[in-house]
Amino acid sequence: MKPKYTLNEGQPIFQDTPNEFAYLEFKKWAHKNRKKIKKQLLAAASKGDAGTKLFIELANIWGKDWSSKYAKEWSRIPSTPAEKKDFGRALAVMMKKDNLIISKAGNKLTTVESKITEAYPQKVELSLIDDMKEGDKFHKIALDMAMDINDELENISQMLNALKATASTAVEKYKGLTNIEKQAKALGINVNDIPGYTRSIVHQKYVIYVEKNVAKSLAAIKGVRL
Repeated sequence: MKPKYTLNEGQPIFQDTPNEFAYLEFKKWAHKNRKKIKKQLLAAASKGDAGTKLFIELANIWGKDWSSKYAKEWSRIPSTPAEKKDFGRALAVMMKKDNLIISKAGNKLTTVESKITEAYPQKVELSLIDDMKEGDKFHKIALDMAMDINDELENISQMLNALKATASTAVEKYKGLTNIEKQAKALGINVNDIPGYTRSIVHQKYVIYVEKNVAKSLAAIKGVRL
């Protein structure tokens, strides 16, 4: 069986597929040069038979652009198209796993990252336009509802103001009970013996309570009206 790679002292290591330790160094370099690599892969894939062309180009990037310049010990790779394709495909698997230029999304090994990112903004933009249209519809509906509520609040405010005026008038009238208490005391009469006095006191407390709560309700309505 042919070994995956062989080591001859003083010679670059031959690899049928990318060495895992070498890939760690390649990955750092590729990340820094991802823009250039994307263009190379897209150009290769556009020439037909995208898979084969892209995998061979990946092998060339490893052999010519990276290892021959920056890591010669890892520069010996297959030279025939078929072997380069296998080497490049193995490299694509490793890059896809790391979401490095080869997109991790989907099942294909030939989806270059920029293919997705170039189309994505347009999809997002169209989605936003649709959302804005829907938002306008909901805004109009909400505005109509708010105006209806506003009208109802206005009606309630008018009724509460009328109730407040009635309660205020009643409170003023019930202040007369103080004079009755003074006169009764001067005459030595128990106010509780005066017909209707006890009931009047209960009513007085009630209209004061109503007056205060109506004022609170009016303040609350004022705070939510458009």
